Amino acid sequence: MTIDELGSLGELIGSIAVILTLIYLASQVRQSNVASLVLSNQAIYKKYSDFMKALYTNQEVFDVWARGKASYSTLSEQDATNFQLIMYDAFGNWHEQWYQSHCGVTDETQFHRVKSGIRGELRSPGVQEVWGRFEKFRLIDEQFERFVREQIDSVNASRNS
Repeated sequence: MTIDELGSLGELIGSIAVILTLIYLASQVRQSNVASLVLSNQAIYKKYSDFMKALYTNQEVFDVWARGKASYSTLSEQDATNFQLIMYDAFGNWHEQWYQSHCGVTDETQFHRVKSGIRGELRSPGVQEVWGRFEKFRLIDEQFERFVREQIDSVNASRNS
């Protein structure tokens, strides 16, 4: 075998090694993406679980939340403030979940479940009223505000049909 032939053989072996390395790296990136999705979904469920646990483990807070959802305008000033704080926490969670989906960190199936939960909460008149107050402060980006407004419109349209 000549030097040229050995050089060509070395190039071939090097090319095969590069291709195998690229395949391995692509596999690692895919596994990393799957792990990221799993962690994102776990974080979403954990935040929602923590939010709900804060409600159901404190009867007084749960009562304010339940009455506020039904009729925010009938709450006392203190209870109205408490309900607003509860809902601001919920709105922050919704925004975080929406943002993860918006950035492609959460898959569509997961976000569909999140959106269903958001719509469920938005069926309550008190939640919609507090959202209207929250929306006026422009504390969250316009795209998210538009998303929530679309969910409210959808909930109200299905209620009226």
